[in-house]
Amino acid sequence: MKKLLVLISVVLISFSGFTRDLGVSWLEVNHSKLDCKKIHFGYNNARIVLANGEKMIVPIALINSYAVNGKVFNNLPVYKEGKQTGQIKFMELIKTVGEMNLYKFEEPDNGSTLMDAKIYNYFLFSGDKYLLTVDEKSLPNICSVFGLTYIYK
Repeated sequence: MKKLLVLISVVLISFSGFTRDLGVSWLEVNHSKLDCKKIHFGYNNARIVLANGEKMIVPIALINSYAVNGKVFNNLPVYKEGKQTGQIKFMELIKTVGEMNLYKFEEPDNGSTLMDAKIYNYFLFSGDKYLLTVDEKSLPNICSVFGLTYIYK
C-alpha cells in the first residue's frame, strides 16, 4: 500500500511539472504578439530573443504590452491626484474583475535614504480608460472587491 501511494505521488508530481506555467514571455507591438524567450529593456529599446532564436531590437515606444515571468504589463498614462501627468509607463496588471482592471505602478522613492526604496501606486482602469487612483484608505476595500488579501503595513 505504501509503495502504491509513493508511486501515485511521484506520477502526480511529474504531471504537475508538465502542466505548470513556465513563465512564457511575449511582447505586443502594433496589436500583434511576439513569443519571446528573453526580453531585456534598455533606455529606448527592448532587445528580445524570439521563440525561434531570432534576435530583434524593438523601440519601447512601439510596445503596447508585454509579459515576463507570468506578470503582464500594459503601457498606460500615469495619474497624480486624479490628473494625467503626461507620462506613459508600463504598469503591472494585478487583477481583472468584469471591465475593471487593477494596476500597480512602482517608482523610486527619492525622498528615502534607502537606495532600493519604492513607492507603489495603484490605479483602476476600465480597458484603457482611467477610473481612479487608489489611495491607502481605499486600498483594503478595492482589494476585497478584487478578491485579494490586503496585508497591513
